[in-house]
Amino acid sequence: QRTAPLQLGGRSATPIGWALLPVFEKGTEFIASGAFQLPLFQGPVQLPLMQDLIKAQAEGRGVEETVQGWLDAKKVKFTADKSSVFVRLLEDQRLGMLPEPSGPGTPGVAFPSYVGDKLQPVFLKKSSGKPYAKAIPRGVLADDWITENNAVLAASMGLPFV
Repeated sequence: QRTAPLQLGGRSATPIGWALLPVFEKGTEFIASGAFQLPLFQGPVQLPLMQDLIKAQAEGRGVEETVQGWLDAKKVKFTADKSSVFVRLLEDQRLGMLPEPSGPGTPGVAFPSYVGDKLQPVFLKKSSGKPYAKAIPRGVLADDWITENNAVLAASMGLPFV
């Protein structure tokens, strides 16, 4: 379900979904460094789902197990077009430990277990858009453009941008 686009500085952002990435290795206080392909879920994040995560953690259940329960109970659905995001998470102390370059479909990219082997190829679609760097308008500094995009993204989620 798409919501109305947010307008900011002549640009717009339309929320289409959300993803969930456990930042820490299960049962530890260490950053879960790696490359991840995360499916997007439809609609806004619902407070009861976040409360489920807190309860599951207190009961010793993991994030992926909890999300699988949501999918089984039809509390969440993947976006209709099976969109996903690629995320690299790397603790500063581990710089150089992940292969370069890394991207969707490269070896070592992890999918959450709730995606399953059959659905993994569906979430790996070739992008039909232009590369991020080519989207920067002529005459605009890359840093300024990134700052403006971050402001639009924060505003679309109702977050302050400082």
